[in-house]
Amino acid sequence: MPTTWEPPRSGDRDRPRHPPAKRRRAARADQRSQARGYRCTTSRPLPVARRPLPVTRSTALLRPKAEADGGGRSAPGRGHTGLVTTDPALPIGRLFAIPAAELVWRFDPSGGPGGQHANKASTRAELSWDLAASPSVPDELRGRIIERLGGRAPGGILTVSVDETRSQWRNRAIARRRLAEILVDAARRPKRRIGTRPSRAAKRRRLERKRKRGEIKRLRGPLEEE
Repeated sequence: MPTTWEPPRSGDRDRPRHPPAKRRRAARADQRSQARGYRCTTSRPLPVARRPLPVTRSTALLRPKAEADGGGRSAPGRGHTGLVTTDPALPIGRLFAIPAAELVWRFDPSGGPGGQHANKASTRAELSWDLAASPSVPDELRGRIIERLGGRAPGGILTVSVDETRSQWRNRAIARRRLAEILVDAARRPKRRIGTRPSRAAKRRRLERKRKRGEIKRLRGPLEEE
């Protein structure tokens, strides 16, 4: 491409006939597209095909079920049930840790806005953990946690469902964090209340408030006749 523009001569049909400003804009657009990683030779960039995500141990367990449902996506209303991933153990504060083998996952399509991704992809994460039968919980904590949770863990099984985002990975991370927070709060020992007597200043303030309130009520009454 010539650096300077010259008016086309008669008979020279190979030379571009658009003005130099338009050619300079097209050249700058091509340079920006190449800098961003687009493979194109025109001013309108074309996106490059994305590389496939690396297959990890967690995704390898989900691959056979996902491929059986058709192309890595689950049909609406079907989902994946009873999956055990190879995530690291879930620490519950400084009390104990839950092995990944005891955490059971279920993935379903989430509702709400999102188009085809929300209708076909299983992004809703449901995490279940059998608290009553888990050998990871100390015996002195098991009864306290079950008593504090009450109806939150029917049959000793605690379940957490998350569909806040359109990413299954983020929903799984939120579900793990939420399960840990629930267990830490339930395992906290309630503080023992120590009964105390009101001080002399507290009694004086109470009587002063009572006197002011009585004065206000007396002024609201009917006027006394002389």
